[in-house]
Amino acid sequence: MLPFALGWMYGAPKPFSASLVSRGSPGALQKRDHKMLKQVMQAYEFLDDAHINGPKVAELLKSRGLERIDVKTISGTEGSTDFIRIVIPGVEGKQSEGSAPTLGIIGRLGGIGARPERIGMVSDADGAITAISCALKLADIEEQRGYTEG
Repeated sequence: MLPFALGWMYGAPKPFSASLVSRGSPGALQKRDHKMLKQVMQAYEFLDDAHINGPKVAELLKSRGLERIDVKTISGTEGSTDFIRIVIPGVEGKQSEGSAPTLGIIGRLGGIGARPERIGMVSDADGAITAISCALKLADIEEQRGYTEG
């Protein structure tokens, strides 16, 4: 599944799901929606490119305000694979010497293509799409709030 695989990233402040229910005041339930379909679609469209590679993904993430991104390319006889590590430290996270927990998002099944044998994305692309979508959502959270906790 070449040419792309995703490494890992750290720093999400809270789990992402379609909706979470939390208690605001005693006895009151509040529904919070974490809408990230926009980021999923952006990641899918961006990764669905015959010429995509790790440095291009890093450029996208840097353009969205994320700064700590490492790309490592592993080459073999049949092609190459890019591993991407994205660190979003947060203001109170352990990466910033704070005490807030840090969440790691791992896109292990991150192969997005099998070119030239197959065109388009492959089923293993879900790992890369999910991890990049989460990074885009975290970048948007930081842009809106100015920070993430962990």
